[in-house]
Amino acid sequence: MTFIEPDDLPSFAKIVAYCILSILSIICCTKSYTLGSTKSHYEEIPVVRYLFPFACLISAFENACLAAAALLIAGIDSNSKAINTLTMTIITVLFVLQAFIVPILLVVIFEVCYLVHKRRSVNFCGILFDRGQRIKIIGNRVRSFIMRNFMRMLGFILLAVTIMVNFDIVEEGEDDPMAGRLGWIGFVKDTRNFNEKYHLLFALLPSFILIICCLYLSIVLWKYGTNSSMVVHSSYLNPWFYFFFGTLFLIGGQLMNEDLYSITSNLGYICLYSSLILLMHEVDKDMKQADDFADFLKQIEICGNQCSVKTALPTVEILDDYLTEIRESVEIEHDPT
Repeated sequence: MTFIEPDDLPSFAKIVAYCILSILSIICCTKSYTLGSTKSHYEEIPVVRYLFPFACLISAFENACLAAAALLIAGIDSNSKAINTLTMTIITVLFVLQAFIVPILLVVIFEVCYLVHKRRSVNFCGILFDRGQRIKIIGNRVRSFIMRNFMRMLGFILLAVTIMVNFDIVEEGEDDPMAGRLGWIGFVKDTRNFNEKYHLLFALLPSFILIICCLYLSIVLWKYGTNSSMVVHSSYLNPWFYFFFGTLFLIGGQLMNEDLYSITSNLGYICLYSSLILLMHEVDKDMKQADDFADFLKQIEICGNQCSVKTALPTVEILDDYLTEIRESVEIEHDPT
């Protein structure tokens, strides 16, 4: 994020927009934390319970700083050492925290997908499940280890790339003032040589990789919700497509030109947060239905055990004794002696 520049201070309309986006981010933070803290299946995943709300909180902080960009620039130019130090500290913290958003989202989305497929024993990314557990064979363990750690390693790499872009250290002396302020449309229209705008490309790269992963995982989840969910839907137009449309909003936010990019990119992330929260609600419904079905099967098992041959044997023995007594009494009555 390198778009807090002295020559690009926000207008009043943009300040209002940033404030609204900051409030929406706080709402997403509250909703995600409440959902992660009140549902047992999310409480067991710290990434979903704590880091997802933290990513929403970072977005709120980012939009608040963008709204106060004029004050931050004034603080940098201030003659007061204390104000200057405080301003630089805020901007440095912002640049570091903002780099965590994409890695957190990558891991959170993967963990939610892994959770729902594991619970219903539906194969996911080559990982095999049976009865709600990962099948304990060497090949399956290796695939699971690779997939789960691949997303974490990818997130770590994107974290490093974003920090390099935010602090203009892609290559000394080659920083691009448009990095973080321009979307893909502006990148394509930029007539400079690639060597002059690769810093801008690195600024767009983390969001691009996040979009690719979200598209794949959203389609996987949409397919799961249509074919394997405990809550049966009559068509493909069901609530499991929320995350797919959130991804489309994220794509749209990354396309805009310089005038709107800072707003649309943040709005795209907030739409992605909202769609992920809606998806988590659908996952929760699916989990509840699975739990109810498991309880039903347990009750059937108990009833079956009560009606089994072993429990019915005493009744059969009593009936045999009763029939024997009747037979003996009949024989005595017809005895001529």
